[in-house]
Amino acid sequence: MQRGEALLNSENSSGKTESENPGKRDFGQHKNQTRQIWEYSPAGTTHAPALAEGSPEAFRQAYEQRRQTETGWLWKLYVLARVKGRKVLELGCGAGFDALDLIGAGAEYHGLDFCENNCRRAPENIRQMLENQTCVETATDCNEPDAVPEQNPLFLCGDAEKIPFQDNKFDIVFSNGVLHHTPDTEGCFREASRVLRDNGEFWVILYHRHSVFHWLHLFARDLLFGLAPETMEERLSRIEYSSTGAKPLVKVYSRSELTRMLIHSGFQVEDIRIRKLTWRDFPWIPLLGRLIRHIPQGILDILAENWGWYIAAKAIKCKQPIKRRLGVLYPSGCQSSIAPPWNDPDYEIVKPEELKQKLSACLKNFNFSELTGLWNSYHSMMIMSPSVKLLPKPFEHMAALWFLCPHDSWIWGEDRSNYRITLPRIIHEFFKLCRDRLLSIKGRSSVRRLLKILWSESISSATDNTTIRRDGLTNDIENSQDHVYSTDHVYSTDYENIRINGKVLYLRTDLSFGIKSGGSVAHVTGVASNLQNLSKGVTMITTAPFPDMNESINVKVIPPERFWNLGYEERSLLYNLECIEAGLKEIRSTADQPIKLIYQRYSLNNITGAIISKNAGIPLVAEYNGSEVWVSSNWGKGLMDPEMASNVETLFLKSADLVVVVSAPLESELIERGIARERILVNPNGVDPDIYRPDRDVASLRATLIGNSESTENTGFAENPNDYTGSKYSDKCENSDGINQILIGFIGTFGVWHGAEFLVQAFIDLLSRRADLSKRLQLVMVGDGITRASAMELADSSPFHDRITFTGWIPQNQGADYLCACDILASPHVPNPDGTAFFGSPTKLFEYMASGRGIAASSLGQIGEILENNVDCLLFEPGDHQGLAHCLETLAENEKLRNELGANARKKVIRKYTWEKHTRRILAALETSKSHEQKNRIKD
Repeated sequence: MQRGEALLNSENSSGKTESENPGKRDFGQHKNQTRQIWEYSPAGTTHAPALAEGSPEAFRQAYEQRRQTETGWLWKLYVLARVKGRKVLELGCGAGFDALDLIGAGAEYHGLDFCENNCRRAPENIRQMLENQTCVETATDCNEPDAVPEQNPLFLCGDAEKIPFQDNKFDIVFSNGVLHHTPDTEGCFREASRVLRDNGEFWVILYHRHSVFHWLHLFARDLLFGLAPETMEERLSRIEYSSTGAKPLVKVYSRSELTRMLIHSGFQVEDIRIRKLTWRDFPWIPLLGRLIRHIPQGILDILAENWGWYIAAKAIKCKQPIKRRLGVLYPSGCQSSIAPPWNDPDYEIVKPEELKQKLSACLKNFNFSELTGLWNSYHSMMIMSPSVKLLPKPFEHMAALWFLCPHDSWIWGEDRSNYRITLPRIIHEFFKLCRDRLLSIKGRSSVRRLLKILWSESISSATDNTTIRRDGLTNDIENSQDHVYSTDHVYSTDYENIRINGKVLYLRTDLSFGIKSGGSVAHVTGVASNLQNLSKGVTMITTAPFPDMNESINVKVIPPERFWNLGYEERSLLYNLECIEAGLKEIRSTADQPIKLIYQRYSLNNITGAIISKNAGIPLVAEYNGSEVWVSSNWGKGLMDPEMASNVETLFLKSADLVVVVSAPLESELIERGIARERILVNPNGVDPDIYRPDRDVASLRATLIGNSESTENTGFAENPNDYTGSKYSDKCENSDGINQILIGFIGTFGVWHGAEFLVQAFIDLLSRRADLSKRLQLVMVGDGITRASAMELADSSPFHDRITFTGWIPQNQGADYLCACDILASPHVPNPDGTAFFGSPTKLFEYMASGRGIAASSLGQIGEILENNVDCLLFEPGDHQGLAHCLETLAENEKLRNELGANARKKVIRKYTWEKHTRRILAALETSKSHEQKNRIKD
């Protein structure tokens, strides 16, 4: 008999696997009828009809026939010599053809079959064939693992969906052309994985969906005989058989379907081959069979590699469980907002770059096996973005996900605006991409004209009739005389009482989303909140909502939805049009309480503040935290057009009335770029000392970090947080051995410059040298970012991995608690990789100082200028592991020193480096800058 004369699909139309839809089929009917079929007519009847009666000669005849058609390629793919001395389980032993080869090769053989007749026939057939008359035992029915006798070889009657053996028992599980007859093929795969040992091998052969036999069968069934096409469910729910021969409906599988089932069952696919194409595969069309019989078998073997009747796989059982769902975080900062279903342990969370690297590696090396595995590794895939409307390049992302997982891929947003990726949606996004490409031509033209305006010497005359056209809209940039800038009555002259007699327009134009913590968050909220306190109100135009923003600030989110299918640089340039329209609209709507100041945090290619300032006559303060071109080149992937980005950057800075930088190296850079020194303010970052204070109640958090639920002491100075007279303001906790713990803390976004790996290595060096401190010291790394993974890898590879804790991302409003829970705070900043001066002003430094803890800090750049060694911290040379380890060691052993240094640091930060003083310095410098400009005009 030729098995599988009627074929069916392995999956339903929804794309779910067999085991996920058990209610749609009568599994019991399938099993009972299949048992009757194979009891009546076992495999091989086509080649030896007498085999049904159990004739030994018929078995020999059928065995020889199989050797000619199957055994050659079968034992080349599955090396028969590898079974010697290994425990092998065959699922569906049938009449014993493959069992004879396996036993003869020295395997410790166990056979499992669904039919009692096969379990009786197979041992008898093998006894007749083996010359050494190996003892062959049979157990006609066995469903309990404990009831299985330890004999070799052993034949059992049982169900492959419930294998009657204990876990981790076999080295190899083998099944040849059987499991496609079972209702739950994937369930059989999972059972095979269960009984296999780690790194055990699974050899499985199923029927191939794209075989010539399958195609010709469907052609004959649906066309030649005029039968109406059946749905896959109808085919799968029906079994045909008659008294003249067995015809059980079976399932067929493609390469990708088989790969997906193996991976989902806990296997790593090692190889998949397509085999077997002979003239005997077409007996139901005698004429076609006779014609094909004259084709040389060598040609048929070549065709069989793509369109053969069998698909054979070799897979290895994985030691670690396989993740069944993939979550892609976009951007990486979205980790701050992970929410269900992302907390599901079944999800593997990756970043876009990691998924891109996987796909690129497969395509670059043309490794079809790996690519197929990636295609089918997951049941579902999902991209998480702060908003589905703000996912950059949606067409590319949607097409990639749909390509990798077409049956269940999603876009998931924080705003719950989720949707499933379907082919119509992808087509829709493609047409939007085409539209955006056309509109970007007009948009770029408008932006170029704006840039020319800023270069022009006569700004006012050049802007009278300037028009911005965007998507059919016309926005006139008006040179309104109602808002012409004047220094009269704008600021008071008293620094401590300086205020703005009007409103402030704050522009945050970064095309970054999902960022909920870090120095940039602290800077934006700190400056905006104090501008609100020192003016008649602040209106913030931003690309996305900001966490912990002062509720009295009027926040207007202008999502950059237009041109979102374009590249990052082009998007950032065209976003000027969105911001300029919103800014001018806001100025016109506040004529009763006019805007007196524009403050913009510079971002790549954005000149919004400069355009609005020149046209509305309002002074512009530009916040400059470093060159976007340099940052992208040294800490990012680089820009496509760095020259243009640099020119836009310079143009924006020259258009500002005051440029605020956080460090002296940035001031030197601006002077070299032609910015007048008197228009530059070096203004280090700051802190809110009312939030970052040493008397916060952190006893429970500290106990959690140490791993002890009981706090032994809670001494602070809640009555007067500014009383720094050596008070023991840390909450002490003991570990399980009763030893007081000392926590060394680090907080940050794990940037390249933060030195997270450097700190971990120094901590490991310290504990390696001082074994007595290994039970007292604990390193707490708070935050997340690009270097966290490498820092964790370094920690995990050390013998002190249990003394290093990585908390992951935490909300911004919890950062003060984590700092206060520590005894020592580390600032291990490292030099720039290109040797240029360190231009940062670490926000964490001021937060450390306000927390009143002992600080071990690198003397790099501004850090060494603000802190004084042995007065308010312990400093070490940048890049000196031993120096940092020595600082940590000294602070750990001297509690009194920690307290004194922490108290001095808090005094200094309150005196000089609060966000309020930071903001007042900006307003005072702007007035001084405009006064200096007016004096120069008088001289001229």
